[in-house]
Parts: sequence; structure tokens; C-alpha cells
Amino acid sequence: ESTFGPYTGAATKALCMPLFDQINAAKVHHNKLKKLLSDLRAQRKSHHMRQAALTQRAPSQAHDRRQSASCNT
Repeated sequence: ESTFGPYTGAATKALCMPLFDQINAAKVHHNKLKKLLSDLRAQRKSHHMRQAALTQRAPSQAHDRRQSASCNT
């Protein structure tokens, strides 16, 4: 059993790190997660905007096709 009891691997490594380094590592990790979340939100927003544009355009195109078909007869 290690000096830290049942902890092994990453937990032992984290406990062995100076507090300053632990805080900095946590900040870096937090910033990476924030950026990832921000990127995912932007991706979802652009996806919804594309979908909305497609659904708005589709009925008008169908209407245009019906009009051109009725003009040809």
C-alpha cells in the first residue's frame, strides 16, 4: 500500500504534486472544458440555423415548382 493509502496511479501523482501545480492543472483543465463546451454550443447553434433555413426554403421551393407546373399546362 502506498504512502497515501489505497490511492494509486493518477490520484497518487496528483497528491504528490505541489498545491500550486495542482491548482494550475485544474485551471488548464477547466479552460479546455470551457472552450470545448463553447465550441459545441456554437456548432449546435449553426446546425439549428442551417436546419431552420432549409425548412423555410423548402416550402417556397415546392410552391415555385407548383406554379411553374401549372404555367406549363
